[in-house]
Amino acid sequence: MTPPPSRRGRLRVHRRRRPSRLAHWALVCALLLAAPLPAAAQFNGDFGIRKDVLEIGVGMGADHLQGAQAGPRSLTGIDLTSKAVGLTRARLALSGASSRLLVSDAENLPFPAESFDLVDSWGVLHHSPRTDHAIAEVRRVLAAVRAP
Repeated sequence: MTPPPSRRGRLRVHRRRRPSRLAHWALVCALLLAAPLPAAAQFNGDFGIRKDVLEIGVGMGADHLQGAQAGPRSLTGIDLTSKAVGLTRARLALSGASSRLLVSDAENLPFPAESFDLVDSWGVLHHSPRTDHAIAEVRRVLAAVRAP
């Protein structure tokens, strides 16, 4: 029996040059599970109240404004683009809120170690070309649990 005409010809071999997505996410999960994140980094009902908060990827500033209204001790936001930082700054100004906003990337956070009680990032870190570096930076800037 001969194969159908569409299957005749040479055998195609697919070779990946980069690790698969599954291998990439396995590495990310291993990094996250290697040592537990501080309890201050876990979401709870008093999100950001009297805490030093960093938001990675402020975007248009909607979540950042809510963070500012929650009553943090300090609020800092970063984004890759100056346009997003400008939009967030304008949104905060319209509401009378303030924050320290910087153009930066998650893989090289410009803050000393243990600078923040809480780091928030919604839909950003997994888009980083080197997700493992971004997560390592988040862990670096997170402080140990402090008393309120």
